[in-house]
Order: sequence, then C-alpha cells, then structure tokens
Amino acid sequence: MSFASPLFLWYFVPVVLVALLATPRGWRNGVAAVSSLLFYAAGAGVGTLLLLSLMAINYSAGFLLEKDRLTAADRRALLIGTVGVDLGCLVVFKYAGFATAQVDAVARLFGGGVEVVQIAQVIGISFFTFHHISYVVDIYRGERTALRDPMSFIAYIAMFPQLIAGPIVRYREIADQLPQPRQHRLDDIAAGFPRFALGLSKKA
Repeated sequence: MSFASPLFLWYFVPVVLVALLATPRGWRNGVAAVSSLLFYAAGAGVGTLLLLSLMAINYSAGFLLEKDRLTAADRRALLIGTVGVDLGCLVVFKYAGFATAQVDAVARLFGGGVEVVQIAQVIGISFFTFHHISYVVDIYRGERTALRDPMSFIAYIAMFPQLIAGPIVRYREIADQLPQPRQHRLDDIAAGFPRFALGLSKKA
C-alpha cells in the first residue's frame, strides 16, 4: 500500500483517524500498532513475518538488558548478539542479491561464475532495523527504560507514516511520549491536512 494509493487515502486514513478519535487515550497506541501492522502487511506480505520476529527478539532483549542479575559482560554480549541479528537480516535481505551479482560479474571476467542469490527485498527494512538498534542501545546505555506495553513498542518500531519512508527516530527522543499518547484534537488534525497534502504532492 503506497501513500498515494486510493486505498490509503480514501479508506485507510479515514478509518484510522476515526478509530483514534473514538478510542480512549490509553488504548490509542494499540490502534496505532494494529493499523501500522495492517498497513505494512498489505504491501510487504511475508516480509511481515521478519518484522514480527525481529520485534519479538528486540522487545525481549530490552527487558533482559535491565535485569540486575546480568553481569556487564552478559549485557554486552546480549547487545552485540541482538544488534548482530538485526544487521545480519538487513545485509541478507537488502544486499545479498546485489553482492552475489557483483561477485558473479567479476568471476565471469575470468571464465567462471557464481549463482546469484535471489532474495526478495523487504520493504522498510532499513528503517525498522535502525529503530530496533536504537531501542536496545539506548536501554543498554541506561538513557531510557524498556517499554512494558507491547503496543507502545510496536507503535515506535512500525508507525506507518514513517515505516516505509522514514525518517529514523531515535528511541531516546520519543520514549517519554510513548506510554502516554497525546490528546488528539480536531483542530490539530485540520491543521495537519495541508502539511499532509504538501508531503503527498512531493511523494507522488
């Protein structure tokens, strides 16, 4: 689903706005999380499984990094392992095909060749990878605490306005806003429409 598609503009956005306005404040992260996953699944298909898997890994790592029983070495190893998984998936799903194609091109110059790896690219993988890394790194450094509410975590990682187009938002910059979503007002929404239209015109 693209931002310029009729499905997004005439169905998805109005339904999400109405749902947010009709939902009590404490449940709005749930609406944001579910709508973001539906938006992503509509365009990414099986790539959603990778996103959910990495969410589970990083969400769990955030809790473990705060455990007092872990030694400094344990915490460092956990951070390195988690970030390694994140970056490993980024390399495999975004760059493996390109890398093997280049190796094959060079090998053919010398009469050889290698089988080019065909892996479907995962939409938005760069953005949610670095959101995950920011999350665990900021917790490891003690700059922010782990999110207890999984819906707030999903909303941070996969918020649909930035999931496929950015920007990357550091966890420490938004952590204080996630547990208590701001009150939505109709005048704020009305004021946002011109900005939305301007941004859409640049994307379309």
